[in-house]
Amino acid sequence: MMDPTRITDIAAFLNGRQPGERGIMMQVIKVQEEAGEAAEALLGWLAENPRKPATPVSQLSTELADVAISALVAMARINSQTWQGQFTERLQFCADRLNPKVDA
Repeated sequence: MMDPTRITDIAAFLNGRQPGERGIMMQVIKVQEEAGEAAEALLGWLAENPRKPATPVSQLSTELADVAISALVAMARINSQTWQGQFTERLQFCADRLNPKVDA
């Protein structure tokens, strides 16, 4: 299970090194960079590039985890006090959309 303290600790460390809006901007760019690596791993897993060796599915999963971690760190860098609640609310919203409640 994820320990949210680790996300907050990483965010605090990075904010100490690059605070403010510039740090947040760079973190959002990091999310995009990680997403690109996940897309590359997907192409490798699907063997879509004959010039490169196939990528194991474990590498794809690792890259997707890096995307998620980077995004959560970005949220924590924006507001270390509210990111967990915002994430939980968004997760519930998405889950509810997939499983709509039936009105009686």
